[in-house]
Parts: sequence; C-alpha cells; structure tokens
Amino acid sequence: MQNNNDSVLRVIFADDDPLYMEQESILLRRQPSLDLVGTANCGTALLELASQVEWDVALLDIGMPGLDGIATLQRLLEQRPEAVALMLTAFERPETLRQALETGAKGFLTKDTPSEEIAELIHRAYKGKTVLDDRPLDMLRDFYLQGEPEPVDPEFARRLENLPPRLRKVADCLAQSMTNREISRATGLAENTVGSYVRDVITELGARRGEIAVKMGQLELRTE
Repeated sequence: MQNNNDSVLRVIFADDDPLYMEQESILLRRQPSLDLVGTANCGTALLELASQVEWDVALLDIGMPGLDGIATLQRLLEQRPEAVALMLTAFERPETLRQALETGAKGFLTKDTPSEEIAELIHRAYKGKTVLDDRPLDMLRDFYLQGEPEPVDPEFARRLENLPPRLRKVADCLAQSMTNREISRATGLAENTVGSYVRDVITELGARRGEIAVKMGQLELRTE
C-alpha cells in the first residue's frame, strides 16, 4: 500500500550480522523521518516480512548467505515491481554495485554511512532518485577506468544514439540520477510530461531507470 505520508517512511531491514543489525536498528529508530517496521536476518525471512507488513523502502545487506541481497531484490520486484530498495555493503566487491543497480536497486550504501545520512538517502530514493554515497561513487568510477567490467552493451549504445532529441535530453538527466521534479526544473517541461518521457526512454532503451544511469556512465567513462 502506498504511503500517503512520505514525511515518515516505513522501512524493512535485512542483515545477517546480528551485532550490526542490532546497532543499526537502534540508530534507525532514532530517526524521526523513519519507521522501522520490521527486521530479518536473511533474504527468505525478509520476503516473508514484506508480505506481512506495510512498508515503503527495503534496506538489504547485499552479502547475506543463501538468498543474497540481489536475489532478494529480484524476488521483491517480481512481487512488487514498484518496490524501492537500497543495498548495504562492506563493499569488498565493487562489481556488485553495477549488478545491484541493474537489478533495480535505488541506491548503494556502505555500512559505515551515518544513520542520519541513510535516512536522507532513503527519502531521496523513495522520491525516485538513484542514490550512492561517496565511496560507491568513487569505486564505480575507478572500477570502470581500470577496464575490468563487461563491455558496453552495443545494443544499448545504438538505442541511445537513435533517441529523438526530446527523449535524449531526458535520458541525459536520468544519467545524473535526477528525479522527475529535478528533470522538470532542468528542462522546463511539465512534471507529467517528464513522467511520460521517462517511461518512453525506459521503453526505447530497454533498461531500468537505475540501469540507464549505470550504462550511460559506463559509456561516458569509456570515451574519456
């Protein structure tokens, strides 16, 4: 059920580290803009929890044993395509950032991110913005510059090149992880028009919103 009061967002949280879970849960409950409605120690338990409570945003540890954060997100999106989820990680494997965003995660945070910042980023993600804290941003750039990732998708590049100008302008904004409201301000388009154009871009490129930002960033880095 959609939350009609997005000043306080309902959060479900999954992590297999009991100490981190306990400490972070205490800190999240202190945030006046969040309501931690449930916790789980694995992906399977999180999916069960998600079916039992009303929630707005899922906070998932990416490295859980068994059903990891990415697999859990995939199943959440099958059940609830509009689901908003942020990934938490110690960030030992930078390649998982790209995989998480392409799966549909709205953000990627390291476990040392302060709870106040997590609260702010949760709200930004709920409004449609793809969010990354400083360390993932730096590591994503370094990862691509090292030449280690998979090759750029040529079909995506071709589709991007063939976008009409009105949609390319919106795609460029999506590459900067702008919300629809920010795109409206940047382009002068009405917000409902932006929403329509964003849907057209997603259809034309054959990629999720977060995936568009990652792939366009990848293309930009490879042309530097």
